[in-house]
Amino acid sequence: MCMNHEDINALLESSKKQKVELDKKISKREVDKVLLKNLLENYRSVLDYLAIDIGNSIQNKSTKIYFPYGQKENHFKKSIKRNLPNLKLKSIRLYDIIEQRQPFKSRDSWLTQLCELTNEAKHNNLTKTEKDQKEGLQIGRKVLRIKDLSKIKGLTFLNNYLGGEKLSDMKIDNGKVTKLSGGFEKIIFTNYEIIKFHGRDIEISPYLEKVHNEIFRLKNEIYYHLDTGKVEFL
Repeated sequence: MCMNHEDINALLESSKKQKVELDKKISKREVDKVLLKNLLENYRSVLDYLAIDIGNSIQNKSTKIYFPYGQKENHFKKSIKRNLPNLKLKSIRLYDIIEQRQPFKSRDSWLTQLCELTNEAKHNNLTKTEKDQKEGLQIGRKVLRIKDLSKIKGLTFLNNYLGGEKLSDMKIDNGKVTKLSGGFEKIIFTNYEIIKFHGRDIEISPYLEKVHNEIFRLKNEIYYHLDTGKVEFL
């Protein structure tokens, strides 16, 4: 039996409620830094609780265990060696589940970002945030809507019509919109403000939503292979 399963569920449920409160603040262009710190630490605790249950289940290790992570493969292997040294031998499937969350496998750094942000908030100072302006565009109600042009690379928009009228041909690359033909009469350029982690191009609210969903799925996969035989759904 995995001892931390109920505690993890409680942390995730509490985090969901805390996220709602944080989003209310963010909607007013404010950030509750203490609440943000608690959220980050709760998610990190879930990861460590999962690692502890894995360690207790496969190697009866009761000393300090932290969830293995690493930006690069060699960093990850060192972390595995420190925390779950026999994991690959005992359960290749659990090893794969954890490895697939690492940036060098997933091409997504949400896990290492979480661990870095949590370490900073825990040991150095409350998480610093900053505001940023983003530019987007919209054509009609359903033709095209891009919230953040800076994330679009190599998109060409050709031969499109709205209400029987041909729209401008254009190319979007790294936030720059280049007109290929016609004018921009039907295009509405938008500007909006986001709140992100200081020094990182990570918008706080969407990132925390992603972290919650990723950890929820990770928890289900791990416990499915440890002892429950069931998978929950979001």
